[in-house]
Amino acid sequence: MPRYALASIIGVTILSVAAIAERLRFTAVLAAVLCGCFWFNAVQSLRGFNADPARDYRAFDPRPNSGLPVVVSNADLFLKLEEYGPPELKTRLYFLQDSAAALRFLGNDTGERNMRGLRQITSLPIVDYGPFVRVHPRFLVCGAFINRFDWLLQQLRSDGARVAYLRDAGDSFLFDVNMP
Repeated sequence: MPRYALASIIGVTILSVAAIAERLRFTAVLAAVLCGCFWFNAVQSLRGFNADPARDYRAFDPRPNSGLPVVVSNADLFLKLEEYGPPELKTRLYFLQDSAAALRFLGNDTGERNMRGLRQITSLPIVDYGPFVRVHPRFLVCGAFINRFDWLLQQLRSDGARVAYLRDAGDSFLFDVNMP
């Protein structure tokens, strides 16, 4: 829990309940119940700060024995899997970038520019779409059907790829992709 969060919550709760109680002429019992509600809500909100950020990604491996490349269409999830994912997955993980496709399907390529810049200063497997799909006619995609920041599945369908839903993968979906 952040160092001063608990003290701040106590202070804000007391001041808030005192102000509300004075304004609405609450009894002490009603003020204590309101105080308890504020406290419960605050503690529940702060529980996430102590959570292990890697927990959800350590065990993530879409198809451990397939050997197929795994393309993550969401930059945020890609970076989390690169940082926290199992080592076996990291060797198969890719992020595809294509500014023209992003402009075509999303109307902007800001995310593509960010990932292209990241590719220049890191060794992350951020690769161009065209060369990747020519070398890998079959691969897995972890993505979403409809996402306002995600052009990949739309581009794959536009290119005539067979995209088959396999299963849910956390907040995303896992697809088996076969290029024509």
